[in-house]
Amino acid sequence: MLNKAKKWGLVSVLYNLRKISENQDYRLFIQIVTDPQHCLNSILPPIRICVFGTRDGGHPYELPCC
Repeated sequence: MLNKAKKWGLVSVLYNLRKISENQDYRLFIQIVTDPQHCLNSILPPIRICVFGTRDGGHPYELPCC
């Protein structure tokens, strides 16, 4: 559908749906939820203490143990 919109001249840029989705996920989680004034910030897990030999998980939060 996005390719046809570009082909028909309805849009001037060919949009990538995956890139748009990733940008919005980043904006929601990093920019909005991690703001100390946001209402969902209080339910985030505690920030983990860096332990030697562990990989970066893409976020600074401690995962819950099950």
